[in-house]
Amino acid sequence: MLTDNQILKLINDDVLKVTPEPTGKQFQPTSLDWRIGAVEIFDKDTIDKNQLEYLRRFPEAPENDEDYDDFTISIDDFLDSLERDVKYLDKDDSFILEPGQQAIIYSREKFNIPYWLSMYSELRSSNGRRGLSPIDGRIQDLSYEGRVKMSVVNKNPNPLKFYGGDRFAQLFFEIEDNFSYVSSNSGSVREIHNSQIMDEVGINNLIAGGLLEVSPEVVINNNHLVFTSSDTALSFKKDFGVIDTREKYSDTDLYDEVDLSRPYEISEDDLLVVKLKEQLKLSNHVGILLELSQSLNKNHIYNHKIGAGWVDPGYEGQVTIHDWSSIINILKEDDVVMTGTVIYFPESVGNSYGSSGLGSHYDKNSGITVSV
Repeated sequence: MLTDNQILKLINDDVLKVTPEPTGKQFQPTSLDWRIGAVEIFDKDTIDKNQLEYLRRFPEAPENDEDYDDFTISIDDFLDSLERDVKYLDKDDSFILEPGQQAIIYSREKFNIPYWLSMYSELRSSNGRRGLSPIDGRIQDLSYEGRVKMSVVNKNPNPLKFYGGDRFAQLFFEIEDNFSYVSSNSGSVREIHNSQIMDEVGINNLIAGGLLEVSPEVVINNNHLVFTSSDTALSFKKDFGVIDTREKYSDTDLYDEVDLSRPYEISEDDLLVVKLKEQLKLSNHVGILLELSQSLNKNHIYNHKIGAGWVDPGYEGQVTIHDWSSIINILKEDDVVMTGTVIYFPESVGNSYGSSGLGSHYDKNSGITVSV
């Protein structure tokens, strides 16, 4: 995973091409924000019709591996043949996603990345907190050219209003190992130092060196930090009305508080914003990738879909997750819900979380804070 300084260097060296050129506010500590450029909204009837046609044409996958390439090409041809209604948006043009509605959001920026660089996209935390959920998971490509896109669904019981030109999701860039390249501008050789995934020894060394703090207790399982639910969660109010993504709302405006000190029954497709018990303090060299804790709490996790994501270097405070269930289930305080992969950056990030101009909302807050 690359830092903001490394991403900017690739752009300045004309190795990573981004059009239009990103502004300073788009550079996060370890990612680049992309902005809304177009939207394709799907109604339920269209989704049902396309799914039925897909099942009719492709009732089952081929049994032989040698036939699989032709099978995937046929699927691509089918998807390309579908009627599309992509609406391109100028800056400040708005659109609304109704509860349960699905859409594909396309970037305003076009990207051209080299063969040795991969990228993937995550929702900005603020959009996750509003109840937006990705359908297709990460986008990851090698040697990609064009706009990036993300399929999403509005899990909020209220409509969400978005605007063209606003920052929507973050692009992360990765290399397999330390890499050298030739600058297109200067002709000089540049070297990129890759980030490192820490094992239990490495995590303890970071803690001993003051680069990572976890309280009230550090629990490590299979080289991952362990995170548990606190006694508090938030549930979206169901009669708020349209939530404007350019407006600022308090938690009391949007949510009802849920007490997890007693077991809480999550109803079908209920969305919770769950505060984790652990407090974090990350240096400019450390970030944490949160993932589902499938092996530690099977009864809870295997029946849930949880929004996981990235905690930036420099972050300080508590973290929240978006926990919604496709079937009825139980959540309570001290449930193990997430694990964290600790990432060490040999080269410090240029702008840590909370730096002026980044639009960081939740730093140094002990309440419901950064969503991942």
